[in-house]
Amino acid sequence: MYDYYYDNDNDDNGNKFGEGIPYRKGKAIQLIKYENGKIILNKESLEIIKNIEEPVAIISVVGSYRRGKSYFANVLHGRHDGFELGSKVDSCTKGIFMWDTPFIHNNCRVIILDCEGIDDPKQDEVWATKLFILCLAISSTFIYNINGIVGKDDIGKLYTMTDLSKFLVNSEDEEKDYLPRLVVLLRDFGLIEPDDFREYFLEKLTQVNSDAAAGITNHFKDLDVYALPHPGCKKKVLHELEKIETSQLDTEFISKMTHAVSEIYDTITAKKINFKSMTGISFSKFLKDCVKHMNSNTNNLDKLSLPTQYTSLINFMSKLAIDIGFTYYSTMMTIRSIDDFPINWEDFENEHSMILSQADFLFNEKLIGSYHQTLDIRKEFDNLIEDEKNKFTEKNSESVKNYNLNLANSLWQVHVSPGLTADSLFEDYNEFNNALDSFMQEYTNKSFTGSEAMDIYNQYKDDKTESALETLDKMFKLRDATKAVKDAHQELIDQINQSQERLNLLLSEKYQEEFEYNEQIEELISKIDELTLQLSN
Repeated sequence: MYDYYYDNDNDDNGNKFGEGIPYRKGKAIQLIKYENGKIILNKESLEIIKNIEEPVAIISVVGSYRRGKSYFANVLHGRHDGFELGSKVDSCTKGIFMWDTPFIHNNCRVIILDCEGIDDPKQDEVWATKLFILCLAISSTFIYNINGIVGKDDIGKLYTMTDLSKFLVNSEDEEKDYLPRLVVLLRDFGLIEPDDFREYFLEKLTQVNSDAAAGITNHFKDLDVYALPHPGCKKKVLHELEKIETSQLDTEFISKMTHAVSEIYDTITAKKINFKSMTGISFSKFLKDCVKHMNSNTNNLDKLSLPTQYTSLINFMSKLAIDIGFTYYSTMMTIRSIDDFPINWEDFENEHSMILSQADFLFNEKLIGSYHQTLDIRKEFDNLIEDEKNKFTEKNSESVKNYNLNLANSLWQVHVSPGLTADSLFEDYNEFNNALDSFMQEYTNKSFTGSEAMDIYNQYKDDKTESALETLDKMFKLRDATKAVKDAHQELIDQINQSQERLNLLLSEKYQEEFEYNEQIEELISKIDELTLQLSN
């Protein structure tokens, strides 16, 4: 939120009015000036207004110069000083000045405007009329400050106020919805007070100009009248009202002033279009559009069509509302997609709903105009959101698909793939089916549910399993063939071993027979030798 606090070292030393009227810090800053036939807006002031996020209430103080108009604007801020006061014959305020520190009241951010006196003899007549009409157009409360005794000097401007058909294009039924609350201040009122100042004012006005009185009651749905007596201080003191102390003023003047200020604030409302409050952005746009229209003809005042200006503002704010709401939704969903996708679809819908709720709030906060006026804009916003949601749906779907596919591949490698190799081949189809069940169970538990998970599940259940079975069949056949070869090889080896054993046995038997034969030969030879020896003897 914009920080409106104006840091002024001397501000706490401002001349406080007191009497229960809140003291407002800040200073006056020019909003509008009139130069070479053109109305010029101060960019600094517009920036202050533009940054207001709350509904804005615009109180303009308008009326004759040298009637205490600027002083009343100061008292509205709980102070004697602030807007420049003057003690000369010429008007002091030139153009429109605003308080640079709008304050909160009744849930509105209040901006008080001090306007140039509208009957300065040196004033450009076209500018005076434009100033008057502009303040009527942009204000939510229009304070008209005039002499306490309604006379001919005030009739011209009052009649301008009531003969709005010359300046504003409105239908009779709509008029009151576009115009501000009217507050009339009767200054230096010294007569006996009537029971009802509103009736008194209209009665006196009727006596001077019945059309003006009828016009006010017809055009304005709200009218309050307050009579303020003379301040009661000496003429010399009046020349320096910004320096005066409240105690120097007449007690009745203080009481009446305090009462008027309190009631004005009690009835304050935001500037609205079709019951929708303007914020800083919409009001600044509206103000610029009104000024642009008034500058379109420097010599005369073309009729200012408030419905047309409001329609232009509605269109501008509609585009802004779409941009702000859609940008928020797209940005937050993008952040969510970068940080957290994939997410399960229930969380996706919850996240979408939560972000959309805030996007709708931002959209509706900026949107102005009636439901009928903004119906197409709402449809456009809904369509944009739906298209954007579809993009993120596709993005999450792709992320979910990739996640589930990677999960399935990983689990397949854990549960199934090892059993399809020669080194750790499944014993039989039952063991394969058990491994397949384990894969399916773990995948079901860990995968993101949805059509993507089911597609991959079916892919593995059908295609991948069929391929595994084909591999398994081949591996089983190869295993069986290998086993047969191994068995035949082993049988051959066994036969060779048996033959070798028999050979060894035969050889052993042969060796034994030869040994015994040799022993017998040796024994015979020994006997021959023995007989030969005996014979020789």
